[in-house]
Amino acid sequence: MNTNFPGFAVIGDCHLRRCIWTHRSQLANDTFVSFAAAVTYCIDQQIDLISVGDLFDEAKPPAEAILFIHQQLDRLEAAGRRLLGIDGNHDASKPSWMIAVNRPGLVYLDKTVIELPGGVIGYGLSYRPSVELDEELAKIPSNVQVLFLHQMSKSVFEREGVWNLDPTKVPAHIRMVFLGDFHKAVAYNLDNGQHHAYTGSTAMQSTAEDTTKSFIDVRVKPEGISYIRIELPTRRFLSVAISSNEELDKFVAEAPAFLDQSKFQDLPESIRIPMLTVKLLGGLDSSRVKAAVGNAAHLWIEPFGHVAITELPSQETLSDPLDEVISEISDPRLGPFVRDLLSTADPRTTIETWASSVAIETNQQAGAPKS
Repeated sequence: MNTNFPGFAVIGDCHLRRCIWTHRSQLANDTFVSFAAAVTYCIDQQIDLISVGDLFDEAKPPAEAILFIHQQLDRLEAAGRRLLGIDGNHDASKPSWMIAVNRPGLVYLDKTVIELPGGVIGYGLSYRPSVELDEELAKIPSNVQVLFLHQMSKSVFEREGVWNLDPTKVPAHIRMVFLGDFHKAVAYNLDNGQHHAYTGSTAMQSTAEDTTKSFIDVRVKPEGISYIRIELPTRRFLSVAISSNEELDKFVAEAPAFLDQSKFQDLPESIRIPMLTVKLLGGLDSSRVKAAVGNAAHLWIEPFGHVAITELPSQETLSDPLDEVISEISDPRLGPFVRDLLSTADPRTTIETWASSVAIETNQQAGAPKS
């Protein structure tokens, strides 16, 4: 990016926490490495860093996350730079942690007009439910050109109950919107020429995410506002499918070269050990996979396919383990909800979907004629 033009950086969904997937493997603090790299970039480029929410993973973050962010603020302030931001749905608190932390290099942007480099007028709104969000969008001053949000947009999630931002409600005088909450780095244009861009997450929060992570470098040029994505150093994610003993033999033989750490020397030492998912056909010897991998990767084995059995399993084996949990619920109407909640990798969507259906049912009942 041409540093002759003034600008700022935008980052989202860092989810600073102890480690990722603690129930499966003790991975290092990958997101700490990514955020520190973004801070280094901002110091080198002499630009401020703006967070669009979920900097932390929870409203009461662990001590090491708090210590880390203070260390990064030390670095920014020493270079004359700032961290500006809004709250996401994960790290929202009342009052915001950004208000509670009294530092000159930390600026809370919720419902705040701010002049950004190049004379651009910016404005931020922390995460809000749809009804409250629509009200606040309508109040944005007419001179605002850039908006920072943390919401799920209807342009990305068409299914009702998932999105909480109708992009057409964003005032037309705003030319660019930077968003957090969605972990993919995607962008779209509205018919009025308004541009919306998701930063994406800074490190993998699940094995289903895109492996390439980045943040955004924004520059204000005479012809308008433009940006590029700056790729972040992230742990490598590898995947292998093994569906025969021959393929298993080959994997065991080639694993040392495949997982050789010298291939990852461009990464900081703390994130050089890759993540590895092995999709293994049922019936093949998983212990051979584990032995071949050893400590060279964070390993997940995902069985697939079917294994022939010589006799039917007992009725006890066939029972659903969730039934035992659900059977303890006194109100049978909650059973389907609890089952969905315990079975999903996306509990937030499940809760919002059920809440939406309950609201619809309640409204229908309220409007029904009395007998």
